[in-house]
Amino acid sequence: MKTIAALRRIASLRTFGFLFMGVLVIASSNLISARNTNNQNTASRNPNADANRNASSGGNTNLSGNANGNSGGNTNGNTSGNANGNPSPGAAKTPPCPPHPDATPAEVTDVYKEPAPTSTPAPGSPTPVSKVRDVELGDVIVVEGNNFDTLLNQAACEHKNVVLYLDDRPLRDVTAHPPTDLAKQSLRFTLKRTENARDVWTYLLGKPALARRPTNVSIGIEDGFAIKSSSFVNLQVIPPLWFAFWVILFILLVIGFLVLAIKSNLLRDSVPSPGGGENRPYSLARTQIAWWFFLVLASYLFIGIITGDFNTTITGTVLGLLGISAGTAVGSAMVDANKSTPDASATQAAAALNIQARLAQLDAAITQVNTALAANPNDTAAAQTLAASMKEKEERLSQLKKLNNQSENFLLDILSDANGVSFHRFQMAAWTLVLGIIFITQVYKVLAMPDFNGSLLVLLGISAGTYVGLKIPEPTAPGG
Repeated sequence: MKTIAALRRIASLRTFGFLFMGVLVIASSNLISARNTNNQNTASRNPNADANRNASSGGNTNLSGNANGNSGGNTNGNTSGNANGNPSPGAAKTPPCPPHPDATPAEVTDVYKEPAPTSTPAPGSPTPVSKVRDVELGDVIVVEGNNFDTLLNQAACEHKNVVLYLDDRPLRDVTAHPPTDLAKQSLRFTLKRTENARDVWTYLLGKPALARRPTNVSIGIEDGFAIKSSSFVNLQVIPPLWFAFWVILFILLVIGFLVLAIKSNLLRDSVPSPGGGENRPYSLARTQIAWWFFLVLASYLFIGIITGDFNTTITGTVLGLLGISAGTAVGSAMVDANKSTPDASATQAAAALNIQARLAQLDAAITQVNTALAANPNDTAAAQTLAASMKEKEERLSQLKKLNNQSENFLLDILSDANGVSFHRFQMAAWTLVLGIIFITQVYKVLAMPDFNGSLLVLLGISAGTYVGLKIPEPTAPGG
């Protein structure tokens, strides 16, 4: 009857494993479907947006005559400045206005950070200007030059904005503010990161370093070219103080976590305690969920420190990875709980007694062989017997620790069962490590959470499902 009950239990556990694997695969597939649906919805919204822009363009065309009256970089910001920036399919784009034959081309002569307000100077005295060229995101920079009216008049004629260019790349949403007095021949821009200029900021901020990045600054009409400029600023990609603060905090979190992981059961299997002051073996599933948690946390802080964006960094891929790892940990804990039965404990106790008896025999044989080798060091057969006995003793000690639910070392714990290292455990650990390295590399290069192909999430889901499914029939005693 006990055998029949055990067989029924194994059958039910295997059924649970297959169901769990199916749920992970279906969940991963749904993530792919949801992403594709979002892309289709986004595509379907674009025609309406274009139509609205075109309608707006038609309604504001008559405002171009007043363009010159609004001095500054935002000359056309509130009129039809973007009317021809993104025309709808099939719409004719307004041809560029020809420059005045006597107009002198605009050029940039100097660029610097806007100085902080100081005490009001005496009437009639010049206002001191401190030309600091070390800047970071959020700073306002002043662009000085000659003949800006030529550029602004051209922009007004074309119903477009004058925008900031960094390394000859336009920042479409970074326009001059406030309206500028053309007599001063200067424009002010705020260095801000927006989604419309994500590619430009990825180029500027990607692969960040603590050293400042020399960056050429110019201005120009959107969808055009930057005007002549040889002026540079030194862009601070990583804010040193904030970076140091968050790095120290993160390191303290990691150290605290590792101390708890070593001294407690935070990352260990939910099996009966071995007693005698010994620790339970480490859990592969719990290690995986901790791995993804800290990777996502580190990436979230890293991106936020540099870009200032703490709201839009979490992607569907991140949620999928965390969901798969959490499901694997829950499934693994349920399997361990179902295996902790009186029959299983009795089987493990009997196997432990057999191994202890064999260890006693091996100790006696090793002592005898050592005595023989002491009398005759050149006895080759005795040396071979000693080596074989020592190897078997090491294997038996490992099996005994597993039977007693004792931890050996981290790698052996997560990769092996009662009979040694198993492939399904190695497979899951390998894919987790590889995808984690890819995750870190992409975050460093593009300063955004990676968007894994849906097939990769399904692959990780299959790997996790296989691990949980094959964990069910894993033997609790050697040779099982």
